Amino acid sequence: MDEMTQVRQLWADKPEPDRQDLAPLRASLLRDTRRPRGSFSRGRAMPRLLLAGGLAAAVTAGLVVFLPGAAPASAQEVLQRAAEAAEEQPDLKPTSGQYVYTRFQNQRIEVQNGKGELANGVEERWEPAAGPKPWLMRERETGQVDAPGLPRARFPRSSGVTDSVFETDCETPPSGELTYAGIAGVTPAELRERVAAEGPDVWSTISGLIRTAAVRPSVTPELYKIAAEIPGIRLIPERVDAAGRPGIAVALDKDGARSEMIFDRETFRYLGERYEELEPAKRTNGNPNMRLTTVNSTALVAVDVANGLPPLAPDAATSKIPC
Repeated sequence: MDEMTQVRQLWADKPEPDRQDLAPLRASLLRDTRRPRGSFSRGRAMPRLLLAGGLAAAVTAGLVVFLPGAAPASAQEVLQRAAEAAEEQPDLKPTSGQYVYTRFQNQRIEVQNGKGELANGVEERWEPAAGPKPWLMRERETGQVDAPGLPRARFPRSSGVTDSVFETDCETPPSGELTYAGIAGVTPAELRERVAAEGPDVWSTISGLIRTAAVRPSVTPELYKIAAEIPGIRLIPERVDAAGRPGIAVALDKDGARSEMIFDRETFRYLGERYEELEPAKRTNGNPNMRLTTVNSTALVAVDVANGLPPLAPDAATSKIPC
C-alpha cells in the first residue's frame, strides 16, 4: 500500500468541504499571490500544513495544501506575537545569594568630517538576585572596521576592560529601578503606572524596560501591549541585529531619529534594539568636527545565573546607589 492510499483511507469518513469551508483557504491563497515577491518570512525549513476542519477531505482527492507561515502585516501584530512568545518563556530563578547575568553585543557607527568607523563591543552585567550586594557592569571593545559607505576614520579607543561597580545598602531595590527583585510580582496595572510616571516619551521608556526585564520574560507581555498602543509605530520587515542575527523590527521615527526593537523572525523573541540618526547634519548643527554616533545597536545574547562576581579590573570605578 502506497502513502497516498493510506492517506485516503485515513480521511475516508470525513465530509467533503463545501464553499463555506474552503472560503478562508481561497482568501488566503489569493492574498498570498498578491503579496510582493520576497515578503514571506525567510529561513523556514517547512511551511505549515493546513488540514483543519473541512480541508481534510481535500487530501482524499490527492491534494495536499502547503501555505507559508504568514509574515506579520503590521507593527502591532509583531508586538502581539512577541507578547505571546514571552508568555511561554520561564523567568530565571536564582537563589538569594546568586546573581543574574546578562550579556549584550554592541555595535555603533561614529562619524566625523565625512569619515566613519564601526566599533564593536560587549557589555556584561551582574545583578544580585536579592539583598544589598554590589552590581557590576563590564564593558570592552572587541574591534573596529570600516563604516559602510564612508572613508575609514580611526578614532582613539579604550583598550582592555572597563568595570563599573555599583554599591548599595538597600535591602530592597532602589526606588525606580526595574531590577530582578524589583519586578517580582509586579502586576500589569503597576507596570502601566510606572510607564506613565516616566513622562510622555513612552516608546523610550518601554524600550529601556524591555531591555532591563530580559531576566523576567513574564513582565514583558504587558510592556509589548503598551508599545502596540503607541501612535506612529511601523513595521520594518527585515533587520539584522548587532550580533548578525536576522530579525524583524518595530520602529518609531521621532525628532530626526529612528528607534527600533528587533525580534527573531521565527520565534518573535526579543533580540535587541537599534537607534539611528536620520538627519545627522542637523544634529551636529553643520559642524563637521563634531563626532557623532549615527547608529547604535545592542543585541541581547545571553541571560544566565552566576554564583558571584568575577575578579574586578584593577582600575574598577565604584559608585554608591542611594536607597
